[in-house]
Amino acid sequence: MGKEKVSTAERELDTQYALYEADDLIASHNETGKVNPEYPAELQPRDRTRQASEDQIRGIASKLNPKLPGANPLASSGAPIIGSDRVVESGNGRVSAIRKAYRNHPERAKAYQEHLKQNAKSFGLKPESVDNFKQPVLVRQRQGEMDTDQHIAFTKEANARDTASMSPAEKAKLDASRITQEDLSHFDTDDTGDLLHRSNDVFLARFADRLGSEAGELKTRQGDWNKQMRDRVESSPVYESLR
Repeated sequence: MGKEKVSTAERELDTQYALYEADDLIASHNETGKVNPEYPAELQPRDRTRQASEDQIRGIASKLNPKLPGANPLASSGAPIIGSDRVVESGNGRVSAIRKAYRNHPERAKAYQEHLKQNAKSFGLKPESVDNFKQPVLVRQRQGEMDTDQHIAFTKEANARDTASMSPAEKAKLDASRITQEDLSHFDTDDTGDLLHRSNDVFLARFADRLGSEAGELKTRQGDWNKQMRDRVESSPVYESLR
């Protein structure tokens, strides 16, 4: 109880669940995308200052699912992973989203805190301990020592997309399983001739939210949907039902 093994494509590590104040975690960026000068730059392989990344964090915060930043056997998902120095090694975006939820979406933050209390025992924690924090964040603290090269390698692996090794057909099948009937109801069936038309913004935003960390690659620096978004939707088997 309280411990969880997490895996990347290259290794398996032991972690220990713990609670920290949101502001005590050393993340690569704050919730507005500003770089944290205290964070080791070599440990952040993603550009969190991109507009697409900020949009992704904003979307996650506004609809924060309390279950998602919790138990997960993958290092790339679940509760953020930190070192003994409180530096976030995997889950910088998740930390930023949780902080933003505390600041801008109190109803989602409350739901997250209630989830932590109700499931505290499964994390090896005491339910009443959640109340000792103003803005608690559930993390997995990495156990054991690493040299610098191992440390950098782990953070790169832990931040790699889960779908990196999937074929286009496998990705399309996974995408289709993520789309709900409510999502489909927001698709504009009028023949505009452009899947990325503004009339489909709600549908595309909901689809992007379900892609998690991959969503940051689906917009241009100007904040518009890009060709990759078009390809992901059009490759999905459900697209035929939308036309």
